[in-house]
Amino acid sequence: MGKDCYHRSVVDKYTRERIENWVGDFVHGDRAREFAAATLEFAPEVLTRLMCAACEARGAALDELGEEDLRASLLGDVARMQLSPTARRETPALCAAFLSELEREGRLGGGRALGGFVRAMQGAFDAAAGGPQKPFVRPGSALSRNDPCPCGSGKKYKKCCQRLLDK
Repeated sequence: MGKDCYHRSVVDKYTRERIENWVGDFVHGDRAREFAAATLEFAPEVLTRLMCAACEARGAALDELGEEDLRASLLGDVARMQLSPTARRETPALCAAFLSELEREGRLGGGRALGGFVRAMQGAFDAAAGGPQKPFVRPGSALSRNDPCPCGSGKKYKKCCQRLLDK
């Protein structure tokens, strides 16, 4: 769990163990059941990395984490993780549910607000993680029936090549 968190972490051992305990409680609790099995497979590593990287963003303690710390963590370390498509799609919601649950349990003040912030970053996370592609937009306008035919005949498109396509 959280290999990268171990080898380059400035988070002390006590804080890391605390994070791992919180993650374990969440993953095995009722709240995690709303997520797909593919997401839960990656959940311990994702959530541990989220919290470790958030603490490291500016050297903050767990009770001092803010939106900028979570933004840096989610769009940085977490977005670079190799996840299944389902897990990638559900990652911001998973992180939001985890943060909300920490507040409900009295472990992290402001967790619900931070969770809402993380959930709202779905689009930015998709972009950072190489998620859904933008739709292809053809340059130029579409050909209408009354335009000159692109074949160069001099006739209107509706009297020339459109008839061939309609047959």
